[in-house]
Amino acid sequence: MYHYIFVDGSYPGVPNLQLREIEEPFSVQSRYTSNAVAQVTPIPALHGELPILGYRIGRFAYLTDISFIPEASLALLRDLDVLILDGLRHKPHHSHFTIAQAVEVAQQIGAHQTFLTHMSHDILHAETDATLPDGIRLGYDGLSLDLAS
Repeated sequence: MYHYIFVDGSYPGVPNLQLREIEEPFSVQSRYTSNAVAQVTPIPALHGELPILGYRIGRFAYLTDISFIPEASLALLRDLDVLILDGLRHKPHHSHFTIAQAVEVAQQIGAHQTFLTHMSHDILHAETDATLPDGIRLGYDGLSLDLAS
């Protein structure tokens, strides 16, 4: 649809994007500290039938826009401090976790704190958040996490 952004970077205001296939862990340099490098582990998951990737950086993992995490990927999510996880709505959807499914998966993973995200307008935030188990909350605009430690 936007083929011009992958051509030569000459379209005004559009960066020159280069697609890279991610098949294994990789490192990224911090933009804040010249000597800080983070190891990023791709976490295979599914969005409906479409294979996608979530990411783990240290004891933090981000898996949104998903409907299934394979067993092998669950093993990559042990010992997390913070997990960000898809939780679209209460009603089933073919390519997203429901809130109940997200809670079940979050409890299986066992992160110290899980935030559900990618919620639809069907979710009444305060009402739903009040029903969630300890350690699992709905994300919200302006949520800030200190992952440096």
